[in-house]
Amino acid sequence: MVSTSIRHAELERFCGIMGLPPPSSKRAYNGHLKKIRNVADDTTYTVLIDAANRLRDIVEEEEPANVYTDEGGRKTVGVAVTFDGN
Repeated sequence: MVSTSIRHAELERFCGIMGLPPPSSKRAYNGHLKKIRNVADDTTYTVLIDAANRLRDIVEEEEPANVYTDEGGRKTVGVAVTFDGN
C-alpha cells in the first residue's frame, strides 16, 4: 500500500490553501485511517497467500524434487524469492 504520510494537521492546512471545506474531525480522520489500514492488511494477507499457493502449485508441477513434506503432511517448497521494497 502506498502511503502519502499526510496527517490531520497537514490535511487541514492543504484544504485551507486550496479553498476546500475543512476535513472531518481528527477523531473521525484517525478512525478512517484505522479502517483503511485494516482492509489493506487483510487484502495484503489474502494476496500473499494466493501468490504462495500459486507458486507452490508451479513448483510441484515443474520441480517436484524441490517439494518437501513434513510428518504432518504439510508441503514446503524450496524456492528463492526477492523483494525490492516497493
